[in-house]
Amino acid sequence: MIGVQELKKGTTFEIDGSIYKVLEYEHIKMARGGATIKIKARDLRTGSTIVRSF
Repeated sequence: MIGVQELKKGTTFEIDGSIYKVLEYEHIKMARGGATIKIKARDLRTGSTIVRSF
């Protein structure tokens, strides 16, 4: 299992049985509260894209 902090552009990973490749990676740090990681990834089997926040 890969950690969220290890995701970078071009990294492949698995979520819910599907393999994705990271297209965009954004680290959002707020003044108060925790940071958020936002990625845009493409499913390598179907070609569909998802946007997910961690």
